[in-house]
Amino acid sequence: MKRGFGFLFILVFIFVFSVGCSNKKEVDKPNEIPTATDIPAKNDSPTPTTEETVSPTVEPSPTEVPTDTPTPTTPLTDTPTPTTPLADTPTPTIPLVETPTPMQEETSGWVLESEVPSGAKIVDRKWTYDSTETTESTDSALSGWTQTDSYWKETGSESMKYASFPETFNQNSEVYKQLNNSPYEANENENSKRVVENKEAGFVYWHWMYNVVYSDNTQRTISDRQGSFDASGNSGGYAYQYFDAFLSDVDCPYLDNLYCCNRNQPSYNCVNVMPDKSSVGTGTPRYFRFKYYVSTYTDYEKVYKYSRTTTKESSNEIPEEGVFDNVQVWVKYVMETPTPTMMPLVITEQPKSVSGPKYTEVAFTIKVDGEGPFTYQWQYQKPGESAWINVEAPSATTSVLETKIRTERSSYMWRCVVKDVHGNNVVSNTVTMTIE
Repeated sequence: MKRGFGFLFILVFIFVFSVGCSNKKEVDKPNEIPTATDIPAKNDSPTPTTEETVSPTVEPSPTEVPTDTPTPTTPLTDTPTPTTPLADTPTPTIPLVETPTPMQEETSGWVLESEVPSGAKIVDRKWTYDSTETTESTDSALSGWTQTDSYWKETGSESMKYASFPETFNQNSEVYKQLNNSPYEANENENSKRVVENKEAGFVYWHWMYNVVYSDNTQRTISDRQGSFDASGNSGGYAYQYFDAFLSDVDCPYLDNLYCCNRNQPSYNCVNVMPDKSSVGTGTPRYFRFKYYVSTYTDYEKVYKYSRTTTKESSNEIPEEGVFDNVQVWVKYVMETPTPTMMPLVITEQPKSVSGPKYTEVAFTIKVDGEGPFTYQWQYQKPGESAWINVEAPSATTSVLETKIRTERSSYMWRCVVKDVHGNNVVSNTVTMTIE
């Protein structure tokens, strides 16, 4: 009986223990760590509630240590991470705001420097001028040029000797070959000309002579023609077959018209100018003569002078070389606000010390120049003090301080402080008043 009771006690104990553990298990369940399958998927639609099914409890292993604080875990979810949708909406742009350009002084156009208004500032300068070019040409017209003048330009010159010979002169002589020329002829047209000058050059001395040894005897007969002639000019007699001729600018002395085979021709004594007295045929210094000449031509061509004037421009001063007219200076300018000129404040008349008997009315006067209106303040300084004290009197703020000579004032120093409209001030010299 006692043994059966004990066995029943054990069964009751086990049953109570089992119920207690089961109740304890139900109480601790909210603290269990949820698994991924315990977390419902996120859904905007309401999930219908279902009756919770309680699973049979499983007793914990003796080695497990229960804890009251569950370890949080990141729930696993199939819910996709939301992404930013791509849109065609254009990115807004910031409108450009045009910043106004600060106002600047407007630059003028080109004007003559003499027309620049007062107070303007010159910012650019240029020069214009008429440049005159000149040229010369033998063409009577040049395109783009103006003919201004013309002149004859020498192109060449030449001279020759010539003479008119008697018919009986020996044409085989060197003198004949040298002088048998015609003088040049002058001519002129629009573009060229030849100027001819003919002038006497000297004499041709000549004669025909018979065979005789030379002698200074001027009474030997000479002939102006070749042949045999007697002294009367008739055929026969001496054979005048030797010819002589030479040139000289000496006017040999005249002899006569004799000894010329009765030809009545003047003859001349050439004894001092004969080039050769030993050759056969000279015979005597008596010769006939005629003049020969020199003909000189000078050729010219017409040269035309031309000029043309063009207006040129330069950023520098005009060149030093050349012919320039109508030179003008052009400028650009901007107007500037003139800086006011401040007249200095100066004392034009200093006050002077005064003297007189006591109680005499006296005055200190000051004069200034500058920009008014002016303010005046008369001051005095007592002996032994450094401070200046403003005079209190009706005239103390005018250019003339009126006062009286008194004993105590005779030891004072006096001065005036003047200010102009700009606040500048000047201080006068110090003066005194003396009792006489």
